[in-house]
Amino acid sequence: MNYKPAITYKELLEGVKSKVGDIGSLTEAQLQALARKKQELLSLEQRYPYKYYRPYESRITPGRYPQDIFHKSGAKIRLLLGGNRSGKSEAGILEDIWTATGTHPYWRWKTPNHGWIISLDFPTSRDVIESKLRRWLPQEMVKRWCTPDDRTIYLTNGSTIGLRSCDQDIEKFGGSAKHWIHFDEEPRGERGHKIYEECLMRLMDYKGRCWFTLTPVFGMSWTYDELYERAAIDKDIDFVEIATYENPYIDKDWLDATARKLGKEEADIRLYGKYIQLSGLVYKEFQKDVNIIKPFDIPVDWKRYRGIDHGINHPEACVWIALSPQEEIYVYEEYYESGKTIKENCEAIKIITGADKIEWTAIDPSTEARDPQTGLTNRKEYLNNGIVTRAGRTERHAGINYIKQLLNVNPVSGRPTLFIFNTCYNLIKEFQRYRWKSFKGADGGSSDDTVKVMDDALDALRYIIMSKPRFNIFDEEEDYVTSKWYE
Repeated sequence: MNYKPAITYKELLEGVKSKVGDIGSLTEAQLQALARKKQELLSLEQRYPYKYYRPYESRITPGRYPQDIFHKSGAKIRLLLGGNRSGKSEAGILEDIWTATGTHPYWRWKTPNHGWIISLDFPTSRDVIESKLRRWLPQEMVKRWCTPDDRTIYLTNGSTIGLRSCDQDIEKFGGSAKHWIHFDEEPRGERGHKIYEECLMRLMDYKGRCWFTLTPVFGMSWTYDELYERAAIDKDIDFVEIATYENPYIDKDWLDATARKLGKEEADIRLYGKYIQLSGLVYKEFQKDVNIIKPFDIPVDWKRYRGIDHGINHPEACVWIALSPQEEIYVYEEYYESGKTIKENCEAIKIITGADKIEWTAIDPSTEARDPQTGLTNRKEYLNNGIVTRAGRTERHAGINYIKQLLNVNPVSGRPTLFIFNTCYNLIKEFQRYRWKSFKGADGGSSDDTVKVMDDALDALRYIIMSKPRFNIFDEEEDYVTSKWYE
């Protein structure tokens, strides 16, 4: 470790003992000098607490200082992946303070600079982040602390630290340019991803940096896809993994007992900060090398259908399928957007559809509910904006089972019935993430319900499948003919 924190009185006393052995052997003048030094060091520690931060040495791997590795990284986007109580948040806060005050031990930051610390919600921002800042940030460096009306800390050097939370409107993440942004924990789902994308725009003017301190409780989410996996090929992205077991200040017996209570999967997340595929995966039949194919020119005589999952507080999803003469299903296009009006979504869907002849469009049946003020239904609004729909069927479990059958390889043909073009990124991601809320049995196959996250494009597909699209000219007596257009 290169970082050298200020010496504490305890360390000074240990150094004196190592030299003289017994403190009682010191002269009266030496004891008085030691007492004066004690008061001086305690006063300095109280005035400048950030100078006394110590990245710890790993209990598992002696000689490794995981927090310090994070601090040393010069990547534009950094992930500190850690278990609960691994020290990741502490490292993130010190990174913020060093940056805002221009005192970083490894990187030169000009001041004044302006940054954000983004928490999952307002209570966490107020009770956890602000508390940690007050602990480590010297009072004399603060011109004005944040208030309920103005969640910004103003420093005497002109720098500002804004406190934001993911429960704010996305518009709150627009506006002024920033030099740095720290995400304390992962912003959840599609909305969290939108917040991240908005924050990247704020960093453009100053070519700023972004760092995350997180425990990946959402499994293999968008941060796994866009940051963790890409770090291997993108020099602008870096990650450091830090396990709770590495923290020498946490009792190991307590950790062992906690691990036994959590179970292996939850312990991997909570104590080791690992990205894992959460148990209870719904579509275990989905195989990337079987069900995902390269796009091809779809013959004009194939039947085409659309499915729409109406989005209000979640993404609007639309998928397009083509049905071959053998009634193989090919998902060839998708639309996936948040924060749009029905009119905007309809215009985008019509543009993507182009000249394709759509047999019918199945839509989320909840769109048939009438607005109490206007008396209109959302489905009627789709019609008014040029998209004729039929209500999809709502049998979730039956639909899931049907799609599972379509994903399976037919032992006679050696092929599945359902294929997805590799350009349908969001649908593929949902197939790989969609999971049961609770499950029973060794194989996790029985469930009470599904988790209502990462299912928008899947719902749109299910509405089509359950409405039973058919290629009317299919001859059941004809020998099975394998389609070659996908190759």
